[in-house]
Amino acid sequence: MSDVINKPKVKGTGAREYWRQVIEAAEASGMPITRYCREHNITVSAFYRWRKVFRGDDAFQEAHVSKFIQVGLAQELSGKIQMDLGGGVQLLFEHEPDVSWLKAVVKELRS
Repeated sequence: MSDVINKPKVKGTGAREYWRQVIEAAEASGMPITRYCREHNITVSAFYRWRKVFRGDDAFQEAHVSKFIQVGLAQELSGKIQMDLGGGVQLLFEHEPDVSWLKAVVKELRS
């Protein structure tokens, strides 16, 4: 287990600061949220509930803009598309894939 952030024993401001630190640490870790929460004994539902609370905070939103993964087009082979997602992961398509399906695949690969 890496850095452990102690849960506050008080509610209110102490709890808000604790969850702000948890969310920032989880995002900085690069781990999937479910794994980070499991390793730090945090319920996933509480994590997402607090992250939603902070989404209304403009300063928090500016500091936590969606992070994109860099996807490079390795090469186009006679109508086939090969995508290199990094880390040795490559996808080869005969035809242009459905965007929703591709998002789901990339999300699953990241978890």
